[in-house]
Amino acid sequence: MTRHVVHEWDSAVARPEAALAGLAAAVFPAGGPEDRPATVAETEQFLAAYARACRQH
Repeated sequence: MTRHVVHEWDSAVARPEAALAGLAAAVFPAGGPEDRPATVAETEQFLAAYARACRQH
């Protein structure tokens, strides 16, 4: 199993790719001007875009 690593200022984590993609999908708007979690629809859109990008590489 391939593990992917994401890190930021406060912590580091090693988890399966699906877990990291799901977390990113849920929180990606949080750093923006609205500073909120993603809606279910936005999460679905994020994961669909992520899957498309993965197929391109």
